Amino acid sequence: MSRSLSAARSGQVFILVLGTAMVVSTLAISAMAIQRLQQRAMLGYVDAAQARLNAQAALRIGLERIASNPQWRLDFSDGMWISETSLGGGTYSLIANDPSDNDLSDSDQDPLVLRGEGTKGKSKQFVEVTLAPETSGLHCLAANLWAGGDVSLVGATVFAEGGIGAQQNLSATSSLVSSSVEAGGSISGGSFQQDTTANAPPRELPTVAALDEYKSRGTWIHISSIPFESPNLLANTNFEQGLEPWQAFNCDVTSSNSESHGALASMLVSDRLSDEAGPAYDWTSVVQGYGSGTTYRIQGWVRTDGQSTEGQWVLELQNEDNTLFRFEGGLAPLGTSWQLLAAEMAPTWSGRIIEARLRLVSFGDGGTADLYLDDVSARRVSPHRTIQRQFLGPNHNPYTGETQPEGIYLIDCQGERVDIESSRIVGTLVLIQPGPGSAMNGKPVFWQPAVRHFPALLVEGDFLLNPSLAALSEAELLENFNPPGNGDVLYGEDTDQVDLYPSRLDGLVFVTGELRIEGQTKVRGPVVCGGDVLIQDTLYLQRDAMFEMDPPPGFARHSMQPVRHSLRRAIR
Repeated sequence: MSRSLSAARSGQVFILVLGTAMVVSTLAISAMAIQRLQQRAMLGYVDAAQARLNAQAALRIGLERIASNPQWRLDFSDGMWISETSLGGGTYSLIANDPSDNDLSDSDQDPLVLRGEGTKGKSKQFVEVTLAPETSGLHCLAANLWAGGDVSLVGATVFAEGGIGAQQNLSATSSLVSSSVEAGGSISGGSFQQDTTANAPPRELPTVAALDEYKSRGTWIHISSIPFESPNLLANTNFEQGLEPWQAFNCDVTSSNSESHGALASMLVSDRLSDEAGPAYDWTSVVQGYGSGTTYRIQGWVRTDGQSTEGQWVLELQNEDNTLFRFEGGLAPLGTSWQLLAAEMAPTWSGRIIEARLRLVSFGDGGTADLYLDDVSARRVSPHRTIQRQFLGPNHNPYTGETQPEGIYLIDCQGERVDIESSRIVGTLVLIQPGPGSAMNGKPVFWQPAVRHFPALLVEGDFLLNPSLAALSEAELLENFNPPGNGDVLYGEDTDQVDLYPSRLDGLVFVTGELRIEGQTKVRGPVVCGGDVLIQDTLYLQRDAMFEMDPPPGFARHSMQPVRHSLRRAIR
């Protein structure tokens, strides 16, 4: 082989080796570049992930601030809530916005958009969620009756559709409970026909602040306008419409237009067979309704037709054993001028009264003289202020005349006892600081809130529920409980006195202090008590789920909940 050929081959080998080396070098450099790019990409991915976590952390902090602060709308404004706070080697920020009007404080029904911003290195991530207000009733409203203290049943029978419970202990003595029972402490005694759960978690209860909304909206009735006396318990007391239901007892009674004390007519009592003869009024239902020991103030204007005599009121009672009880009062001289004949009686008896009559008699030399009677009244006198034989509603306030369209009426009792009986109420009544013994006391009451989901009765203090299950009778009470402008669903509105209403309390009852429930009591709606509850006799509780679904002011939980599918990664 010649030297020229050998040299050529050596050059080719060198070039091949050099080319190979260059390729290897290029591959090595490329591999290093790719590795650096991969490292940068990995670092970028890690930073992006951390930035996204920071943005999500901002949202969580925002949600926690809202959940833990009931006044968050007032404490925070629209805009930046948190600005570039360090986290995980990066930062997070939180921005809040009311998309409806950019004002968080003007309405608790406005939505809210929370936007979390997170950074790490050169990476920035944005996450946002839309929150909407959600309202639900306090958990205590799911029960028929719930007490913040103890519940004690003594000789009681309880029927409750939604269950009863206590934050503390529940005890039953000689009692039957047809209801589920729950207590934060122990459950003892009694006969329980449904499930019992002791050591249960507490339920959220309203506070006295629940009354604030009603205090700010309601109409005040001054305690001095609630009388001690009942309305007149007699019908046709001025004889302008004839004589019924008055009767003649061993005499004649006619309507006279020649003599009157008040308007145009009076009753003339003539042909009296004895000094005991005179006009009579059947008072059986009144006496039976109020019971033994009740005090009555009876008065009427009386004059004679020429002779002088002495007049007196007499109340005669007969029980089922035919025992007679006689009570007299108001003995006073009578002449030809009109004289007010007044008496105060507190009849007592034994057994069950089957007949009672109120009569006017006269004695003396002119004991059988003709008499004129006009403007008669008989009122039950109570030592306590009493809402009785009244209709109270959005369009009718018998005490001050000032009405409230939602039927919210407030009474500052100033420590005086206030009783509620023999009435129809359409509204929310708020009693503040009622005195000891304040009660729905032994008489029928038909009670409904004027606004369907509002409470019926709110008491800041202690109270007794003891209504009668007897019907609320217009005829017996001589009252019209559905006057024009204040109709009832069943009877509409009218001017008569013939309607009959059930004795029932429809609506939420909240007592901040202690609550006693006696007699035969029927409530449709939750009964909530801040203190202890004592139940005696028979209690009927009907569940109304509306109060959970549409709770009244002061009895609701307001929370902001994420709108479905609103959580998303955002673009700046």
